[in-house]
Order: sequence, then C-alpha cells, then structure tokens
Amino acid sequence: ITMHGVWQWTVCSAVSRINTYTPLAESTPVDLGLPSGLKWAAGNIGAKNPQDYGLYFAWGETTGYTAEQVTSGVRSFDAASYTAPEASVIAPTLTLKLEYDAARANLGGNWRMPTDNECEELIDNCDAVWTDDYNGTGVAGCIFTSKINGNSVFFPAAGYFNGSSVKGVGSSGRNWSALGYKSSHVSYLYLVDWKQGVNSYPSFYGLPVRGVCE
Repeated sequence: ITMHGVWQWTVCSAVSRINTYTPLAESTPVDLGLPSGLKWAAGNIGAKNPQDYGLYFAWGETTGYTAEQVTSGVRSFDAASYTAPEASVIAPTLTLKLEYDAARANLGGNWRMPTDNECEELIDNCDAVWTDDYNGTGVAGCIFTSKINGNSVFFPAAGYFNGSSVKGVGSSGRNWSALGYKSSHVSYLYLVDWKQGVNSYPSFYGLPVRGVCE
C-alpha cells in the first residue's frame, strides 16, 4: 500500500503472475481505512502504473481491450457486439455474478468489482482533488485521499468507449461497479473536476475496471 508516497505491502491474495519485486498497480491493494475494511487497487485492470488507463470492458465481460485495439477495429463496444448473458446477474438485485466479474477473472484471489454503495463509501470517506498532471506524468484524473489515514488512490481520466469512439479522455474518469440499475443499464463511478458520484450507462459501453478486496 502507499503510505505518504512509500510503497508497502498488505496481503490481498493477488494473482500469482504478479512479480513480487515489481507489483503492478492493478493488483496492489491500498488501505484507505474505510469503515467496511475494503481495500482498493492502486490502478485499473491492465495498469502497470497508477496513471495507466488500463483495459476497457463491457459490463459482465471478462476480456478487456486497450484503447488502441478498440480504435483499430479489434473490438467495438456496441449492442451488437455485447456478449454478457442475462444469467450474468443475480436476481432481483442485478448484482454481477463473480464468474462474470472482470476483476475476479483477471486478478484472481478475492478481488472483485465494487458495488455502487462501495463507490459511495470511497467518495464519502476521502477528499477528492482533480489534477491535470498526476505526479508529473501529464495524466489528468482524480486523487482520493483518505480522511482517516491519509493514504490515496488515483483514478486517471480514461474516458469510455461507445462503439469504436473514445470519449472524455483527459476530462472524466468512469469505472464500472458490480451493480446494475436494470438489465440494460449499469452503475459506475463518475469522476470529473467538479463532481464525484455514481451514475449509469448502457452495459455494452467500454469502461475501465478497478478491483477491490476485503
């Protein structure tokens, strides 16, 4: 975990492919002292560093794609290409089943996607500051610093894909939650320079995923 900029380890059963001497941001848990005890990953799935955008996923699909793959035509995030079945959710709550959870599938252990309530917990217990240049990387996004223990996580403004077009890069961050509002729309963590909250999008859109673990 990060303690005022210094990397320290906490056990969270990360997938075994992660190098022990160079932990990836996607599988490095950060303890923010949240009331639930939940830990958030330091980066999006597919990210080697906190500022990396990582991979983009349709909700309920476990294969992610880089922005370059989508813009080059490898995958289009549209309704026709959407493959997550109706059985991917638990009725009546529409919570995503773990076998369709991108965090569990890609990180292993007890990693999973956060619920909308857990996204709200992050917002309520942290001070959020927007930056246009995270740690000198030139990447814009939102830094959440815990009001409880001072640790922090960064969410890059990776935008989202609708079809093969990326929108909001550099001006907004959006990360899927594990909870749907209805069969065709899903909640996500929404971050811009003036607001942080939970909103909903069509499930076939392509968004980054941030893992959490107990």
